[in-house]
Formats: sequence, C-alpha cells, structure tokens
Amino acid sequence: MSQSLTVPFGEDVLLMTNMTSQEFINKTKFTMAAKLWMEGKITAGQAAKICDMEKIQFLYELPKHGYPMSNLGPDDIKNELEFIRGKGRWVVGVTRQGKGAWSYSPPQTNDG
Repeated sequence: MSQSLTVPFGEDVLLMTNMTSQEFINKTKFTMAAKLWMEGKITAGQAAKICDMEKIQFLYELPKHGYPMSNLGPDDIKNELEFIRGKGRWVVGVTRQGKGAWSYSPPQTNDG
C-alpha cells in the first residue's frame, strides 16, 4: 500500500534556498531517503523509489549531496576486507522460519 507525506513550505523557503518548488521537493525527498538509508531503516532500492530514481542513480547521487556511497560500519568494512583477502568466510544457514541467512565467520587466530 502506498503512503504519502505532505510537507508544507512557503515562498520564503524557496527564496532562502534559491530553489524552484520542484527542486525543493526533490531535495527534501532525497535528504529524507538518504538519512533513512544511512540509518539502515530502508534499503537503497526503497530509498531510490522514494526519490523516483533507479537504485544505481540513487547511490551515485549520494556523494554529490555529501553522503557516503556506503552505509557499512567499521566492523562491516573490516569483515568485507577480510573476506576479500580470503581470511574470513561467509556461511549460509537456515533460520527457524526456514529462510536463508548469511553470517560471517572471522578468521581463526592461533595465539598459542
């Protein structure tokens, strides 16, 4: 089910931002979608849909608006790099609900 949001703004906002009405609407939608994506609340695909864009276009637009192109945290990046370097591995499992799930197994250390 599709929902909508109304954001009232006046001519004063357009004058202060030096934007047309459509530019302000597009900027507002993009900012909201980018913030929710950065917080991990929605996927990049969902954010793109809010902005009336393709997912790849949304991701390419992020840096132009001051957002990083990735919402990975430091631990996620470390795990990804370990995986790429062949030090860790991703494991496929099945949840209790019968759905597929991925988990990361960090490299084993031999401190002995």
